[in-house]
Amino acid sequence: MGTIAERAAELAELLLLEAAGRPRSIRRRRREALLARLVEDPVAKRFVFRLTDRVARTQDPAVAAAQLHRLVAVDGVPRTLPITERAGLKLAAAAGPRAPRTVMPLVQARLRAASRGVVVDAAEGPLRRHLQRRRAEGIVSNINVLGEAILGEDEAADRFARVLAQLRSSDVSYVSIKLSSMAANLSVLAFEQTVDRLTERLLPLYLAAAEADPPKFINLDMEEYRDLPLTVATFCRLLDQSSHHGLDGLEAGIALQAYLPDSLVVLIELTSWARARIAAGGAGIKVRLVKGANLAMERVDAETHGWQQAPYDTKAEVDANYKRLVEWALRPEHASAVRVGVASHNVFDVCFALLLAGERGVSKALDVEMLEGMADAQAEVLRRRAGGLVLYTPVAARRDFSSAIAYLTRRLEENTAPENYLSRLHQLAEDPAALASERERFLLAVRDRDLPTTQPRRAAPLQRRASEQGFENAADTDFTIAANRDWLRCQLDNYQPLPLPPPPGSAQDIDLAVDRAHQAALEWAPTSCAERRRLLLAVADGLEAGRGDAIAAMCSGAAKVVAEADTEVSEAIDF
Repeated sequence: MGTIAERAAELAELLLLEAAGRPRSIRRRRREALLARLVEDPVAKRFVFRLTDRVARTQDPAVAAAQLHRLVAVDGVPRTLPITERAGLKLAAAAGPRAPRTVMPLVQARLRAASRGVVVDAAEGPLRRHLQRRRAEGIVSNINVLGEAILGEDEAADRFARVLAQLRSSDVSYVSIKLSSMAANLSVLAFEQTVDRLTERLLPLYLAAAEADPPKFINLDMEEYRDLPLTVATFCRLLDQSSHHGLDGLEAGIALQAYLPDSLVVLIELTSWARARIAAGGAGIKVRLVKGANLAMERVDAETHGWQQAPYDTKAEVDANYKRLVEWALRPEHASAVRVGVASHNVFDVCFALLLAGERGVSKALDVEMLEGMADAQAEVLRRRAGGLVLYTPVAARRDFSSAIAYLTRRLEENTAPENYLSRLHQLAEDPAALASERERFLLAVRDRDLPTTQPRRAAPLQRRASEQGFENAADTDFTIAANRDWLRCQLDNYQPLPLPPPPGSAQDIDLAVDRAHQAALEWAPTSCAERRRLLLAVADGLEAGRGDAIAAMCSGAAKVVAEADTEVSEAIDF
C-alpha cells in the first residue's frame, strides 16, 4: 500500500501542475482570488457570511436594505475584497434605504451572478444548455434540487414534484435526494413507521427512473447523523421490494460520510446486502464516499443536547478513515457488488483511488466525483485521467435563491476552513512547502487508515450521573441509537402507574401534614451546604435513574410526545 500511496502522491503533484497551467476564465480567476482572500482574511470571511445571512436571505427589500446599510456602517467593507465589489457595496448601502425596491434587486442580481457556475439555474432553458455542454465534455451531472428544510407536507409535495420533473427530463440521467427534502416530520422514534412512509413516498421516483430508457440513477444523500439509520433502512427497504415492482435490475446509490466512525460498519453491511441482492438476480448498488460537509451543524446539535459529536474530533482521523473506506470498497470481492463514487476535490485522494483500482482490476467500479464549479481545472485533468467524471450539480429556481445562498454559505464555510484541502489549493502549484506538507498529510493518512475507531461516538450508556465538580446540563437521550429506541419501547410497554396517595380525609389530616412540613423545615435549616448539595445530587441521580418511568408517565398520563418528555426530564435534573 505504501508504494501505491507514493505513486499516487507523485501523480497528484503532476496533475496539480498541469491544472495550474490550464487557461482559466475571468469568472474562475475571480472566484479563486476571492476564496484565497477569504482564507487569508477572517474579517472579510465574517463580512461575507453576514452579507449572505442578513441581506441575501432577506426577502423584504426594505429590511434587506436596512441590514446592508447597518452592516457596512458597523463593520465597514473589508479592503481585501476587490475594489469594484467594495465600491458597489458602499453605493448600495448608501442608496438602498432610500430606494430599496430599485437597489436591492440589483444587489440580488449581483449575488446571483457571483453564484453562477456553482449553482445552476433550474429554469428549463439554462439547465438544458448546461447539461448538454457538460455531456459534450464527457461529464455526468448529478442533479440536486436545492430548497429550504421541509416543514410541512405541502412543501414536501412541491419538492417531490420538482425532482420527478427532473427525472422525466431527457437531459437528466442522475439525481440526488435527501430524505429530509422528501417528507416532513421525520422521526427516528417512530422508526418503522417513518421508513414505511418514506418508502411509499420515494417509490414513484424509483419507478420513473426504471421506466426511462436507459434507466436513470437515483442517489440517496446523507445530511444529519440522525439520517444515517433512516436512510440506510429506507434504501434497503425500497430495493428489497423491487421484485414486486420490476425494479430488480435498477442500480441505485447511497452516500456515506467518512467523518462518521459508523460508516465502515455500514459499508460492510451494505456490501453484504448487495451481494445477496445480486445472488437473487438483482442489480448491484453504488456507494458515494464523501468526507462530510455538516460538521458545524453536528457540533451545534451535539452541544444542544449534551452529546458527544457524532463525527471524529480531528481532520486527520477523517482523512485516514476516508482512505480506509476507499481501500476496503475497491477490493475485487467487494467491487463486484458495489460501485464506488470517490467524491473528493483532494487530487491526492483521487489519484490513490485511481491507482488502487487499476492495480486491482476494478477500474470499472470506480467513479470520480466532484462539485460543480469548485475546482474546474483540477476536475478537467482528473476527467481526462479517469476517462469520465461525475459533477454534483445543485440547481435552484430564482424563487429559491435563498436556498442557493444557504448552499453557497455552507460550501464557503467548509472550503475556507484552515484544514480543508480547497483552502490550500491555490498555494499547491506555487508553494513547494505547501505541496510537500499536503503530500506528507496524505501519506500519513494512508499509513494510519486503520487507526481511527469504527465505534459510534454517541453509543454511550443510558445512565449518566450528575457532576460533583460543577454544573453540567443533563444529556438528553439520543434516539438515533437503536439500543436507546429499544430501551424506550421496553419502558413504554412495561410501564405500571404508581398508586396515588389517598387524599386528605379531614381537617386533622391537613393539620398533620402541615405539622410534618414545619418539622421538616426545622430539620433542614441547620443542614450544611455540603450536605444539601449531596442530597440534591442524589435526587438528580434518582431522576436520571428513573428517566424511563418519568417519560412513560408523561406519555401515558399527560399525552406528552417522547421527544418533549425526555428533554423535560433533563430540565428537571438540571434544576
